Amino acid sequence: MKHGSIAALLGLVLCAPLTTSGQFLHHGTGRYQLRSNDEIKVTYHLTPDLNATVSVQPDGYVALPEIGEVRLAGLSLDEATEAITMKAAARLNKPEVSVEIVRFEKPHIFVGGNVGKPGQYTLNGPLTALQAIQVAEGFKDTANMKHVLLIRPIGEGVGETTVLNLKRSGSKHTTTETFVQDGDTLIVPENNLTAVSRYVKLINPGVYYPLK
Repeated sequence: MKHGSIAALLGLVLCAPLTTSGQFLHHGTGRYQLRSNDEIKVTYHLTPDLNATVSVQPDGYVALPEIGEVRLAGLSLDEATEAITMKAAARLNKPEVSVEIVRFEKPHIFVGGNVGKPGQYTLNGPLTALQAIQVAEGFKDTANMKHVLLIRPIGEGVGETTVLNLKRSGSKHTTTETFVQDGDTLIVPENNLTAVSRYVKLINPGVYYPLK
């Protein structure tokens, strides 16, 4: 892996979403986990006047009338129900709560740089980095296939950069079987790439800058 600074490349803004079906599942349990922009319906069976349909905010919280804010991002529906019930118990007597998904944000990746069709793509199942490039209509003639950048969110507003060698050859150093995950960004640079930052700051989806 190479390290350094390449702000111009990591500052790419990716667009052109592709909409298909998909779900964001916990790899261990297989249960759906709530995430930002998911819309849920919260029902209070004993106090229906508090029923509400709310969206998970970018910081992972929902704002519930009379109850307050509850962090739900990363929780299953059962866990979300328990979290809301515990929060509501501070104001209600033995609340009975249920939670259902009205609309969920589909898992996706971003592919940009020297590919045929840069943009956001829905992640429907296991997909390697090379397959993701193919979904984006493949490499351009100017692409540096040996130094493709994989940027993966690892915390609050921070992503880690890995350099992948996606050039098909007999070399044992190729990384064509690397799988992408929800939220990953692949950037295919031009042939004159020099060095990249290992850790980058996530500004918006598809927009990254090296940490100083």
